[in-house]
Amino acid sequence: ECRRLGGMGIGTIVDVCGVCNGDGTNCDYGECSVYSDRHYFTFDDYAHNFQGHCEYVLAEDFVGRDFSIHVQNRNRHGNKYVPYIKAVAIKARALGVIKLLKSGVEINGQSVGVFPHVVGVDGTTIDKRFSDITIKLGLSGVVVRW
Repeated sequence: ECRRLGGMGIGTIVDVCGVCNGDGTNCDYGECSVYSDRHYFTFDDYAHNFQGHCEYVLAEDFVGRDFSIHVQNRNRHGNKYVPYIKAVAIKARALGVIKLLKSGVEINGQSVGVFPHVVGVDGTTIDKRFSDITIKLGLSGVVVRW
């Protein structure tokens, strides 16, 4: 079992990169993405095409459980073969839920109208340029673009 740095006790520790017994110098950063209506690419470069009317977990922190990113697909005009992304939700332990919608951004159900917007003590930022929205989760380094 790995434990976070700073945690005392018997067992191993996880460094700042999330590596069990690591020294904090070999952080590899990955990217996963969703393109168009249903094209999902994983951190290990596998491609998947989902046409379902449901919610998918795009990414989740299994070490500290600090965040998860969810993508909500819906059928366009009732056609199950033509999905679209209705919303992206970022669930951050320190902040609650940041929801990206076609109409804008919500934090815990409250609309955000001024950009750039800084949220929480960890320095999370939300920025909007034209129709592009970028969220940078403060301490975790996670970036979501939509």
